[in-house]
Amino acid sequence: MMNLIELVPRSLESVTADAAHLLTQYSHVNGINIPDVRRLPIRSYDVAKVFLSHGYFVVPHIRSVDFTAETAIILFDELVGLGLTHVLVVSGDVYPELAHDAPLTAIDMITLLKRRFPQLIVYGALDPYRTSAEAELSYCHQKLGVGCDGFFTQPFFDLELSDWYLSRLTQTQLFLGISPVLTEKSKTYWTVRNHVTFSDFFQLDLRYNLRLAHDLMALAGKYNQHTYHMPITMDAREYVGALWPT
Repeated sequence: MMNLIELVPRSLESVTADAAHLLTQYSHVNGINIPDVRRLPIRSYDVAKVFLSHGYFVVPHIRSVDFTAETAIILFDELVGLGLTHVLVVSGDVYPELAHDAPLTAIDMITLLKRRFPQLIVYGALDPYRTSAEAELSYCHQKLGVGCDGFFTQPFFDLELSDWYLSRLTQTQLFLGISPVLTEKSKTYWTVRNHVTFSDFFQLDLRYNLRLAHDLMALAGKYNQHTYHMPITMDAREYVGALWPT
């Protein structure tokens, strides 16, 4: 079972320092995944280039909408040449001022990457809240049909829904998303932006969220799957230290 930590690249220096600390101090942390946040000046693939030079296991998120087939091939020729072995392809929100001709869909990019770089492990995104469970599962099977190797999920906040997906995708790799929610503002974000429905039992405190994280990790382990942790509203070192105290 692998556990990855998501680090938001607010600066190249800080994200590299956090990665070095987490990977050397915590045996439970097996690698780092890097989201691609358009409002930040550093792109996920730029961080990946630095991490690969350090020998870190890194999974960058790549927004398919930002690329044409030609620009995607140029980028991945470089990344694979530097040693990239895993990538997560997400669709990405459309920014009108950055629109270009022939943007790729997630399925387009997965198809392209698996044909051009068959050795590259390409993950797709699974969002359990954006539509019905059956529709999302159907979308997952479309991605698997073009060569997708597995999925990174949006965070789960209950065991029942997590188990539903894990039990239906046993023939592929899943990285179960886990994220602490500690404030009403954060809870509202997930509810409004990602359409999450929290149970009446959900609590906005660290102890509850850590217990839920361990329960989700145990569930992923039951299915021989993996997890990745998104400490969005917490310092990553503080979160990992609380999750796996030494």
